[in-house]
Amino acid sequence: MSTNIELFNQYTAKIFTELYESFPVPMWLVDVRLSGGKLIENEQGFEEPDFETKIAGSTILWLVEAGFINASKTDARSAYNATLSAKGLELMKLVPSSIDGKMSVGDNLLKILKDGSADAGRALISKALTDFFPIIYQTMIS
Repeated sequence: MSTNIELFNQYTAKIFTELYESFPVPMWLVDVRLSGGKLIENEQGFEEPDFETKIAGSTILWLVEAGFINASKTDARSAYNATLSAKGLELMKLVPSSIDGKMSVGDNLLKILKDGSADAGRALISKALTDFFPIIYQTMIS
């Protein structure tokens, strides 16, 4: 079983790739489709998301609240009319020298995920987010 952070990075890579590929056309992001998970019945007989699906829904909401995604509406499990925000698009256009030196994060993610390498996608998004936050911080204090 993957850790929360591994799943967060995996779902973030998927979300960014889908939104980058469809930009600027909005999409509906939903936890069950993203995670490939399922809803399970709880003790009261109600359906609730399994572990992976809960992480997927929380990832969607965190990315919206952190300003990487714009959405017309969110709920506990999805974001409607979602697109990359200016901040999200900037992250996807970064060209980190430590990763490739020629291709942007977005282009690298598209290639990696089309080749079926979830591990490489997780590593790339983790590195990109780590590299991106100092850039944001510097622009905030300047």
